[in-house]
Amino acid sequence: MSERTAAFAPSVAGSYDFSGIRSIVDVGGGRGTLLAAILRRQTQLRGTLFDTAAVLARAEDLPDDRCELLAGDFFERVPPGADCYLLANVLHDWADERAIHILRNCRQSMAQGGRVLIVERLIPSPPGDAVPTLLSDINMLVITGGQERTNAEYASLLAEAGLKPGIVAAVAYPYGIIEGLRT
Repeated sequence: MSERTAAFAPSVAGSYDFSGIRSIVDVGGGRGTLLAAILRRQTQLRGTLFDTAAVLARAEDLPDDRCELLAGDFFERVPPGADCYLLANVLHDWADERAIHILRNCRQSMAQGGRVLIVERLIPSPPGDAVPTLLSDINMLVITGGQERTNAEYASLLAEAGLKPGIVAAVAYPYGIIEGLRT
Protein backbone atom coordinates (compact mmCIF):
# COMPACT_ATOMS: atom_id res chain seq x y z
CA MET A 1 0.00 0.00 0.00
CA SER A 2 2.84 2.42 0.81
CA GLU A 3 4.41 1.89 -2.62
CA ARG A 4 1.07 2.47 -4.33
CA THR A 5 0.49 5.60 -2.27
CA ALA A 6 4.02 6.87 -2.97
CA ALA A 7 3.23 6.64 -6.70
CA PHE A 8 0.27 9.05 -6.56
CA ALA A 9 1.17 11.19 -3.50
CA PRO A 10 3.17 13.86 -5.38
CA SER A 11 0.36 14.39 -7.89
CA VAL A 12 -2.24 14.81 -5.12
CA ALA A 13 0.02 17.19 -3.16
CA GLY A 14 0.80 19.25 -6.24
CA SER A 15 -2.47 19.33 -8.14
CA TYR A 16 -5.20 19.90 -5.55
CA ASP A 17 -5.88 23.48 -4.44
CA PHE A 18 -5.23 23.39 -0.68
CA SER A 19 -5.51 27.17 -0.30
CA GLY A 20 -7.97 28.06 2.43
CA ILE A 21 -7.28 24.81 4.27
CA ARG A 22 -5.39 25.06 7.55
CA SER A 23 -5.74 21.55 8.94
CA ILE A 24 -5.99 18.11 7.37
CA VAL A 25 -6.63 14.68 8.89
CA ASP A 26 -5.43 11.63 6.98
CA VAL A 27 -8.03 9.06 8.05
CA GLY A 28 -6.68 5.52 7.84
CA GLY A 29 -3.49 7.08 6.51
CA GLY A 30 -1.17 4.16 7.21
CA ARG A 31 2.47 5.16 7.52
CA GLY A 32 1.71 8.73 6.48
CA THR A 33 3.15 8.64 2.97
CA LEU A 34 0.43 10.82 1.42
CA LEU A 35 0.16 13.19 4.37
CA ALA A 36 3.95 13.69 4.39
CA ALA A 37 3.92 14.58 0.67
CA ILE A 38 1.09 17.07 1.19
CA LEU A 39 2.71 18.70 4.24
CA ARG A 40 6.06 19.03 2.43
CA ARG A 41 4.39 20.78 -0.49
CA GLN A 42 1.74 22.73 1.43
CA THR A 43 3.68 24.41 4.23
CA GLN A 44 0.63 26.31 5.54
CA LEU A 45 -1.04 23.06 6.65
CA ARG A 46 -1.05 21.26 9.96
CA GLY A 47 -1.77 17.56 9.74
CA THR A 48 -3.03 14.65 11.79
CA LEU A 49 -2.32 11.06 10.88
CA PHE A 50 -5.21 8.96 12.21
CA ASP A 51 -4.97 5.16 12.19
CA THR A 52 -4.70 2.26 14.62
CA ALA A 53 -1.88 2.34 17.17
CA ALA A 54 -0.15 -0.63 15.54
CA VAL A 55 -0.07 1.13 12.16
CA LEU A 56 1.02 4.48 13.61
CA ALA A 57 4.05 2.77 15.15
CA ARG A 58 5.39 2.46 11.58
CA ALA A 59 4.76 6.10 10.57
CA GLU A 60 7.74 7.88 9.07
CA ASP A 61 8.93 11.09 7.38
CA LEU A 62 6.29 13.37 8.88
CA PRO A 63 7.24 16.92 9.95
CA ASP A 64 7.13 16.75 13.76
CA ASP A 65 6.41 20.47 14.12
CA ARG A 66 3.23 20.35 11.99
CA CYS A 67 1.93 16.81 12.39
CA GLU A 68 0.26 14.87 15.16
CA LEU A 69 -0.31 11.11 15.35
CA LEU A 70 -3.62 9.96 16.81
CA ALA A 71 -4.76 6.38 17.28
CA GLY A 72 -8.37 5.39 16.90
CA ASP A 73 -11.08 3.64 14.93
CA PHE A 74 -12.71 5.57 12.07
CA PHE A 75 -15.92 3.59 12.59
CA GLU A 76 -16.23 5.12 16.06
CA ARG A 77 -15.05 8.69 15.41
CA VAL A 78 -12.43 10.78 13.66
CA PRO A 79 -10.51 13.73 15.18
CA PRO A 80 -12.76 16.81 15.33
CA GLY A 81 -12.37 20.29 13.93
CA ALA A 82 -10.25 19.88 10.79
CA ASP A 83 -10.92 21.71 7.53
CA CYS A 84 -10.17 18.64 5.42
CA TYR A 85 -10.41 14.87 5.87
CA LEU A 86 -8.40 12.69 3.53
CA LEU A 87 -9.52 9.13 2.71
CA ALA A 88 -6.98 7.50 0.38
CA ASN A 89 -7.53 3.86 -0.53
CA VAL A 90 -9.92 3.53 2.39
CA LEU A 91 -13.48 3.47 1.06
CA HIS A 92 -12.83 0.81 -1.58
CA ASP A 93 -12.23 -1.63 1.30
CA TRP A 94 -15.81 -1.39 2.47
CA ALA A 95 -19.36 -2.05 1.31
CA ASP A 96 -21.55 1.02 0.82
CA GLU A 97 -23.07 1.05 4.33
CA ARG A 98 -19.66 1.03 6.04
CA ALA A 99 -18.24 3.59 3.59
CA ILE A 100 -21.18 5.92 4.30
CA HIS A 101 -20.58 5.47 8.05
CA ILE A 102 -16.94 6.59 7.66
CA LEU A 103 -18.00 9.58 5.56
CA ARG A 104 -20.66 10.56 8.13
CA ASN A 105 -18.07 10.45 10.88
CA CYS A 106 -15.91 12.81 8.82
CA ARG A 107 -18.84 15.13 8.14
CA GLN A 108 -19.83 15.27 11.81
CA SER A 109 -16.25 16.10 12.84
CA MET A 110 -15.28 18.66 10.20
CA ALA A 111 -15.17 22.40 10.67
CA GLN A 112 -17.78 24.59 9.02
CA GLY A 113 -17.00 24.76 5.30
CA GLY A 114 -14.93 21.59 5.56
CA ARG A 115 -14.41 18.91 2.95
CA VAL A 116 -13.53 15.29 2.41
CA LEU A 117 -11.03 14.26 -0.24
CA ILE A 118 -11.45 10.69 -1.42
CA VAL A 119 -8.42 9.41 -3.31
CA GLU A 120 -9.28 6.19 -5.12
CA ARG A 121 -9.01 4.57 -8.52
CA LEU A 122 -11.39 6.19 -10.98
CA ILE A 123 -13.45 4.10 -13.36
CA PRO A 124 -13.16 6.02 -16.63
CA SER A 125 -15.43 6.07 -19.62
CA PRO A 126 -15.24 4.16 -21.88
CA PRO A 127 -14.99 1.07 -19.69
CA GLY A 128 -12.29 -0.45 -21.94
CA ASP A 129 -9.83 2.03 -20.44
CA ALA A 130 -10.75 0.81 -16.96
CA VAL A 131 -9.24 -2.69 -17.05
CA PRO A 132 -6.74 -2.12 -14.18
CA THR A 133 -9.46 -0.61 -11.99
CA LEU A 134 -11.98 -3.30 -12.86
CA LEU A 135 -9.44 -6.00 -11.93
CA SER A 136 -8.93 -4.21 -8.62
CA ASP A 137 -12.73 -4.13 -8.24
CA ILE A 138 -12.85 -7.93 -8.42
CA ASN A 139 -10.00 -8.20 -5.89
CA MET A 140 -11.71 -5.80 -3.47
CA LEU A 141 -14.98 -7.70 -3.68
CA VAL A 142 -13.36 -11.08 -3.04
CA ILE A 143 -10.85 -10.00 -0.38
CA THR A 144 -12.66 -7.31 1.64
CA GLY A 145 -16.25 -7.17 0.40
CA GLY A 146 -15.51 -3.65 -0.85
CA GLN A 147 -15.43 -2.30 -4.37
CA GLU A 148 -14.07 0.28 -6.75
CA ARG A 149 -16.78 2.78 -7.64
CA THR A 150 -17.81 5.07 -10.47
CA ASN A 151 -18.01 8.83 -10.01
CA ALA A 152 -21.79 8.52 -9.75
CA GLU A 153 -21.48 5.86 -7.04
CA TYR A 154 -19.12 8.12 -5.04
CA ALA A 155 -21.58 11.00 -5.47
CA SER A 156 -24.32 8.78 -4.05
CA LEU A 157 -22.18 7.80 -1.04
CA LEU A 158 -21.37 11.45 -0.39
CA ALA A 159 -25.04 12.47 -0.60
CA GLU A 160 -26.07 9.66 1.79
CA ALA A 161 -23.47 10.97 4.26
CA GLY A 162 -24.80 14.54 4.03
CA LEU A 163 -22.00 15.82 1.82
CA LYS A 164 -22.30 17.62 -1.50
CA PRO A 165 -20.23 16.20 -4.36
CA GLY A 166 -17.54 18.63 -5.51
CA ILE A 167 -14.83 18.28 -8.10
CA VAL A 168 -13.51 15.02 -9.48
CA ALA A 169 -9.94 15.40 -10.68
CA ALA A 170 -7.61 12.82 -12.16
CA VAL A 171 -4.17 12.58 -10.59
CA ALA A 172 -1.60 9.84 -11.28
CA TYR A 173 -3.35 7.21 -13.42
CA PRO A 174 -5.62 5.47 -12.49
CA TYR A 175 -6.21 7.56 -9.35
CA GLY A 176 -8.35 10.60 -8.83
CA ILE A 177 -9.60 12.94 -6.12
CA ILE A 178 -13.32 12.94 -5.41
CA GLU A 179 -14.29 15.93 -3.28
CA GLY A 180 -17.17 16.03 -0.81
CA LEU A 181 -18.24 19.37 0.67
CA ARG A 182 -20.06 20.01 3.91
CA THR A 183 -23.60 21.16 3.14
